[in-house]
Formats: sequence, C-alpha cells, structure tokens
Amino acid sequence: MNEEGGLYNMAEPMEQPNYVLQFKEGTYVSKHESILKNIVTILLIAYALIYIFLYFVFGKSVTKEIPFSVWICVVAGVIYRISVGGVVMKPYPSELWFYDDYMVHCRVITYYSKNNVRKEYYKFYYKDVRQLLFRTPLYKVEIHGVTEATFYKYNKDGTLNSVPQQNITCDAHSSFYTMFNPEIDFAKVFETHTPLKIEYQDA
Repeated sequence: MNEEGGLYNMAEPMEQPNYVLQFKEGTYVSKHESILKNIVTILLIAYALIYIFLYFVFGKSVTKEIPFSVWICVVAGVIYRISVGGVVMKPYPSELWFYDDYMVHCRVITYYSKNNVRKEYYKFYYKDVRQLLFRTPLYKVEIHGVTEATFYKYNKDGTLNSVPQQNITCDAHSSFYTMFNPEIDFAKVFETHTPLKIEYQDA
C-alpha cells in the first residue's frame, strides 16, 4: 500500500490494492478559456455554414453582396481566435492501482473544459492487455487492451457526482504523459507489480 493512501475506495470498495502509485499526469489543456472565445467560435462556425449554404444556392454572386464590414469582422474574429488558441501541458493527479489479476488507471482529475471535468477509471485485467508501450520521446505510457472504463463528473461546487456519467467495456487504450515525474521508473513499477513487460518505441 502507498503510505499516503489512495482514492481506490470509490471504484473498488471491497478490495485493497497490493500497491498504489500516485503521480502527476501531464494533460493538454486549452491556453485560454473565456465566454468571448466560445462566442466568437460559434459565430465563425455559424457564418461559415451560412456562407456555404448561400454560395450553393446563389453561386459566386453572393460574395459580392456581403458588406465589406462583415468581412472585416470575420477577419478580426479569425485573428482573435488564432491568438487565443493552442494548448499547454499541465500536471494533474493520477494513480495506478495494482492487484493480483488486474490494474486500474485512475485519473483523479481529467480536465476537458470548465464545464466538463471528470474522474476516470480504466480497469485492465493483465490477461486482456495486448501491449504496454512507452513512447520514449513523448514520455508517454500507453496500455492497450480490453478495459472497463467508468467516468464520474465533477459538479460545479467541486464535489464528485456519485452516479457514473458513463460505464463501458471496450477494446481501447489508456495513456498518460510522465514528464512531471522524472524520479519514477515506470517500467520498473509495471514489471515489479504486474506480469507485463513494457515495450519501448522511439516515436
């Protein structure tokens, strides 16, 4: 057991892991989030759809009918959207729970947007793992195989919804970036606590 304790009681209330590894998982998030950014994005998409529709209905002549001021607004919107675009890598808490026959990758916080923050569990039986891959240049670990995935959504007040947003079993993969944990030898952790062997890929 990890001395700091884990968050495994929610997903596995009846069974204690043999070992829990807590670490910081690198996650790509948007550099800028604002209501204005969302409004501009929606308006640009709406304009593009309307323009395409009118172009097919009226042909090239529709371009001449659009006021110059509208084109100025569109160009300004595109420039603004590009300037606030892009993503940045940030560390978020994550855990790996190791049992006799399976392991669980627990993303304590998975940030998609301000209104979509989840806690995610990916359960893999060792027998169902096809590949355990470490992409060296990217500092990325990938677990490929059949997984049971369970997602809980965080409420606006920061509490966790007790009812899963989704629970599925599928052939997929779970992955995480390790650059925020240079002190952890993930290959050694997997090979010590599972029967799996990690593969390395320079891509």
